[in-house]
Amino acid sequence: ARYYLRKIELIHPQDAGILRAKGAMEFIYGNVDDAIDFYQAKLEYDPVSVNTFKQLGIAYFALGEYELAKDYLTKGLQISPDNFSSNFYMGLVHLFQDSLETAEKYFLAEDFEGYQMMGQSLVAASLGELSESDSLIQLLKRNYTSVMPFQIAEIHAYRKDIDSAFHWLGLAYKYHDGGMAEM
Repeated sequence: ARYYLRKIELIHPQDAGILRAKGAMEFIYGNVDDAIDFYQAKLEYDPVSVNTFKQLGIAYFALGEYELAKDYLTKGLQISPDNFSSNFYMGLVHLFQDSLETAEKYFLAEDFEGYQMMGQSLVAASLGELSESDSLIQLLKRNYTSVMPFQIAEIHAYRKDIDSAFHWLGLAYKYHDGGMAEM
């Protein structure tokens, strides 16, 4: 990937999309601070890039910098309130800050039903409502097995059901789930 990004950069040195791609690659390799630098540089070229605000929010979330994550996700949501997965990630930030009511509000605002159910399952698990969380997991498994196996693994991991998490990670690998890059 680095090889091809360098080739593209030689052909189109002013392409700001390269910065976002480099940021994504660094994030995948765990170089979150470098990813943030590339995303910030991308914003200099495109100061209203909703997806770059989202990526910055996700990067700061990964670092545990929840207030910065909320700041960037909020900026993106102000520009595009329905941007795919932005409400979901905002819900995750609030979930990890134990602001469950606010987290659920953002999860329900997400357009994609799969992320809505995932978020609701996480909130239910946090509240100790495991039967409600189980019901939502079963719906996800029935409707999104080949689309969301990584996310189903995340729910199991959040609930500390490690054997199930690894089972679903195996399925995520089998189905080439893009979420695997987040590991």
